[in-house]
Amino acid sequence: MSVNRIVQLGSLIAIKASDIDSKLTAAGVATPSFKAQTSVSNFASLEEIAESRVAILEATDELHSLLLGPVGQLTSHSGFNLAHQTNQSAFQRLTSHVDSRARYEAAMQWFHADPGLRADHILCGYPWRSIPEQTVVDVGGSHGAIGIAIAEAYPTLRLIVQDQADVVQAGSARLPLDLKSRVSFMIHDFLESQPVGYAAVYILRWVLHDWSDAYATKILKALRPALKRGAAILICELIMPEPGTVSMYEARSMRSMDMAMLEFHNGKERDREDWVNLLQRADERFCIVNVRQPPGSRLSFIEVRWDVQSNGPGHQEDGTL
Repeated sequence: MSVNRIVQLGSLIAIKASDIDSKLTAAGVATPSFKAQTSVSNFASLEEIAESRVAILEATDELHSLLLGPVGQLTSHSGFNLAHQTNQSAFQRLTSHVDSRARYEAAMQWFHADPGLRADHILCGYPWRSIPEQTVVDVGGSHGAIGIAIAEAYPTLRLIVQDQADVVQAGSARLPLDLKSRVSFMIHDFLESQPVGYAAVYILRWVLHDWSDAYATKILKALRPALKRGAAILICELIMPEPGTVSMYEARSMRSMDMAMLEFHNGKERDREDWVNLLQRADERFCIVNVRQPPGSRLSFIEVRWDVQSNGPGHQEDGTL
C-alpha cells in the first residue's frame, strides 16, 4: 500500500531533524530555539547539516502548501488581505470604503496621465475602419475613456461600455452630449455571461492583469455565449519581456507592476507564453491572429478571433506572440 505524500514528508522531516540534532550535539553547537536565554549559534553554516537542513526546508514548504490547500488563485488571499485583515477583495473593499475609493480613483487618473497609457493608443491597436456601422463592447470600461476615443475617431461605430453600477452612473453623467446617440453604458459583471451578442469587437483593456489565471479564464469563458464566428476580442495589456531583452529601467517598471498585481489582487502580468496558454485554457477556439504595440504605447493590443482557422495558437502578422 502506497504512503500518501503528507506522511512521506512528515517522516522525512522527522528523520532529517534527528540527523541535524545529533550532528549539532556532536559538534557542541546549541540547537536552534526561540527561547531568550538560548545562546545564538551560526549552526546554519555547518557543512555537516547542509543536506538535511535543505531537505527539511523544502519538505516543510511543500507540506505547508499541501495542508493549506489551493488558495493561491483566490482574490481574498493576497497581500492586501493580510495587510487589512479582511476577506474582501481589494475591489470589494473599495466599494465599501469611500475614502479608499477616492484615493484609488485619483491614483488611476495619475496612472493614465502616463503618455504610454493614453486612451488614443487604441486607435492604432485595431483596424477599426474594417468594421463600419458595427458595435464595439468595452468590457470593464470604467468611465468610458476608451469608448469615447473610438467613437470620436470613427463616427459610424456604436460603443457599449460595461462596468459596475456606480461606475456606469458616473460615466453616463460625464458622457459628452454629442456622443449619447452612439455611446451607451451598461451594468455588467464580467465574471457572468456576456449579454451583448451582436458585437464585432469586445475590448478587455487592463482587466485581465487584475486576476489570477483561474479568474481570467472565467472572464474569457463568460464571453463565449455572445460570440459570433469571427468576432474579435481585443486584449490590451502589458506583455512581459524575456529577461535581458529590454533595459533594466523598463524591466524594473514592468516587474514592479507585476508585483503590485500580485500584492493587491493575486493577479499577474503575463509574458507571451502565458497569454497563449491562458487563451487555450479558456477555449481552443480563441485564436491570436495579431499583436500590435503602437509607438509610445506601454500596452500591446492582442487581437483574438473566435472560432476561425489560423496557423495555430500564437499566429500573428506583425506582432510578437
